[in-house]
Amino acid sequence: HQDKMRRATLSVSRKAHRLRHVSSRFMSTAAAPVEEEQAPTTFSKEKMESDKRYEASSEVPSSLMDTGFISEYSIRGKFREGRAAYLDHSATTPLDPRVLDVMAPFMIGSFGNPHSRTHAFGWEAERVVEDARAQVASLIGAD
Repeated sequence: HQDKMRRATLSVSRKAHRLRHVSSRFMSTAAAPVEEEQAPTTFSKEKMESDKRYEASSEVPSSLMDTGFISEYSIRGKFREGRAAYLDHSATTPLDPRVLDVMAPFMIGSFGNPHSRTHAFGWEAERVVEDARAQVASLIGAD
């Protein structure tokens, strides 16, 4: 048993030596590492630490506190009752209740990947997606 262990250890040791030799040979033929470019600096770190303009502060600039100036675009004092308008429709859009009614069964229990062609979940999802695609195409005259 010990003889087998010693032979296995020697075999592993030889393989590790060969691997180190091959990897060192590869590294010597590889392209030389490229030095990282440093971003240009206009102020040294020490200058920034001593410059008051870069000092952390919780003070609100007086120019922002001027209540005498009101821009034509200001909404100051123009609050309305009710919920605010959501204007970031690039991030998300409201869901039409009719779409929710049609999609709910597929979001709760009958869901699958329409591109999976090896099981019934994928087949059903593909059928539903294709039906929806046909409805949209018909609505916009692209059928």
